[in-house]
Amino acid sequence: MITDILMPGKDGIETIRELRTINPVIKIIALSGDVRFDGPGILEAARLLGADEVVEKPFRNDQLLRIVAQLLGRKARSL
Repeated sequence: MITDILMPGKDGIETIRELRTINPVIKIIALSGDVRFDGPGILEAARLLGADEVVEKPFRNDQLLRIVAQLLGRKARSL
């Protein structure tokens, strides 16, 4: 599952917490471009709440594909 942190309606932190309750083994990647919150960064908070990987926006496609492949236990293909 790939989720942004700041979304309308339900934020990514809430989504991560719910997903961990429903399916503790699902792989979760959290994305955010706003990483300047007080205290622990929003991406670090996402990791502490169960995200397997976090990615700061903007990111390159090959970076995200490499992370997805790693979490799935596969070798990433070149773009």
